[in-house]
Amino acid sequence: MARPKIGLVLGSGAARGISHIGILRIIEKLHIPIDIIVGTSMGAIIGGAYAAGNSLKKIEDSFCDINWLKILKMIAPSRLQWEGLFDGDNIKDFIKARIGEHRIEKLNTKFACVATDIWKGDEIVLEKGSLIDALRASMSIPLFFSPVKIGGRYLVDGGVVNPVPVDVARKLGADIVIAVVVTRNINQFTTQMSKESINTHYTPVPGSKFDNMSNDLAFNTDLTDIKSKLDVKSEKEDSLSITQHMNRVSIIMGNTLLNMRLAAAPPDILIRPNTDKYKLTDFTKAEEFIELGEEAARLSLSNEIMARLIKEYKRKSFYKKIIPKFLNRCQN
Repeated sequence: MARPKIGLVLGSGAARGISHIGILRIIEKLHIPIDIIVGTSMGAIIGGAYAAGNSLKKIEDSFCDINWLKILKMIAPSRLQWEGLFDGDNIKDFIKARIGEHRIEKLNTKFACVATDIWKGDEIVLEKGSLIDALRASMSIPLFFSPVKIGGRYLVDGGVVNPVPVDVARKLGADIVIAVVVTRNINQFTTQMSKESINTHYTPVPGSKFDNMSNDLAFNTDLTDIKSKLDVKSEKEDSLSITQHMNRVSIIMGNTLLNMRLAAAPPDILIRPNTDKYKLTDFTKAEEFIELGEEAARLSLSNEIMARLIKEYKRKSFYKKIIPKFLNRCQN
């Protein structure tokens, strides 16, 4: 029986997505073959660069070399326009200089990334055409960057509709899926999921409080813990600023969407680096993110775990082939 195809799904998360590099480091060290890569936003950029054949060292150097001067040059608009604060042309040039021109369908590894049709709200899976244009569309944060026109559609960040596109990897043929989540705490989902699936390996990030440093809203499924927090209000919770309100609403909405998407299409292995204390704009902390990615991958990945998943896949595949044949014989 042929080896099952392994898919790697890299989620959105702006600067936190740099931790995907650490995940890829461990995958390479364990010699886990990746047949399909699917990404959203920063996950698309790192996944696309890797699928195009760039070495992990080259990708890592590109991010570790970033400073605030380079960031300002990248986001500075090259022209006046109304679609977003920044036109994104300089970021596109930055990506192109480091990845090069490629057609998605001709990459070394099968690849796709997700974007959102800003007019219709549709999820758009980009698996053909210019890699650079697709990556620029997938990371186009609404309001901040102008949409990218591809195939007559105006596309923005794929995280709006599908921050961790496990379902896309399955549709592209992945039999076993490793998914990486770098958004803020999703304990509510992972606790529920770990009870339902023995193939989910995840170490939740502890804590269920507002994080003073990052304004993080963490969820906890312990009903007693939740009740105690509802019953006792601190002065700080009574005096949230407008910015803090917006921040928490954004986190709640993002986690709700993520929980729904992962519940509908659960991965076999879910990895979440502990990036909660970091901001979306912490691009100058690449080395820290990469270390966090490595640490999370070590907790969730091993050759033994992969061997068990492959064995389970082959067992299920065997019965899927045998049962129909057996039923046909019985009917005849």
